[in-house]
Amino acid sequence: MDTHAIEIGTLVEIETGARLFVVHHYLDCDSHQTPLYCLSPRQEDTQLERVGFFNHSWLKGFPEESLKTPHRDLEGAIANLKDALSWLDTSDTETWKKEVRFHIERATEYLA
Repeated sequence: MDTHAIEIGTLVEIETGARLFVVHHYLDCDSHQTPLYCLSPRQEDTQLERVGFFNHSWLKGFPEESLKTPHRDLEGAIANLKDALSWLDTSDTETWKKEVRFHIERATEYLA
């Protein structure tokens, strides 16, 4: 039975705000057998260096509680794109550019 709640290939966010992919599961050798995760910026980077040796490019030793799974908010993205479109009738070009950029950036954040 797998004790890891986050699947390999899942995008996660660490405490610094960096987003990386889960590429390997293992258990700590403490008495609790704590589930730990290896992370990489490349989703396909899942191969061990060799049997018994982690890939040297992985970041190792992340417990589940230190990882967040970012969610995509499609409704928020759509609302911000609609707000951007509402500025199309504005005659003030500079304000229009500023508002459209702002709402498109917000929509992108919701989808990241």
